[in-house]
Amino acid sequence: MQRSSRLRFLLLASVLFLITAAQGWACCDPTTTPAVLQFGPGANTGLTCSSGSDVALGCGLAPNPTPVNHLDIYFNKSGVSDLEMFYLIIGIPVASGGSTPTAPNITRVDTYNPYVPTKDPSPSVNTSGWAPTFCGYFMPGELNPYDNCGLVASSNYGGNSFAAWYAAAVALGLNPAKFALFKYDLSNVEDLGSKGVYDVFFGGNLPVGTMEIAYGCSTNYCPYDCYITPFTNAGQVVPEPSTFMLTAGAGLILLGRAWRKRRS
Repeated sequence: MQRSSRLRFLLLASVLFLITAAQGWACCDPTTTPAVLQFGPGANTGLTCSSGSDVALGCGLAPNPTPVNHLDIYFNKSGVSDLEMFYLIIGIPVASGGSTPTAPNITRVDTYNPYVPTKDPSPSVNTSGWAPTFCGYFMPGELNPYDNCGLVASSNYGGNSFAAWYAAAVALGLNPAKFALFKYDLSNVEDLGSKGVYDVFFGGNLPVGTMEIAYGCSTNYCPYDCYITPFTNAGQVVPEPSTFMLTAGAGLILLGRAWRKRRS
């Protein structure tokens, strides 16, 4: 009887363990990933989209232009939990026969919670330094760069297909055979809240044509609430230094030297 009781106990414990494990994995497997993480050329540039909104909020240019060593990410969502887990992903274009490029470290991240351009509040500043992790290559025919970096984006990848990225690169005169993907883990920065901005500075220059997307999750509930970047508001590094004119609906945006302004 004792042996039988022990066997029943072990069997029940094993079942409970499997159920708990399954629930844990479910927390890491969101079924929806709203595309609300939007890219701009940096906070407090004083530049506006044709709609009149601050460029840091994203102009919907599919993709939005960013300078070679600066970008911002805007969390365009209200009334939701802060993002405790956060990743920036960049895709560096690589020509046929080209070697794996080297991505620069991030040297500073300023956090605005929330971002209010007209008030220009003092941000939370973090200068820990973040090195990239190589995720492999995003190749022709592939649809979801998040998968390559081990991040679950379900069937909703925000339109960030290789074809979309390739067309954006061609518009800059490039002809990439693939994109080298790198992931930066920003989870140790102050959590990004609703309508907040991460203002990101690099210690070196990103190549022209580099694509930029993000992935963030609130881990307070199961399953996690996770968010991605739509291609319409992804970032793309464009040529500098003088000026770069971009059509935005019926208007024009002048993006030039102001992009390279740095906060002291």
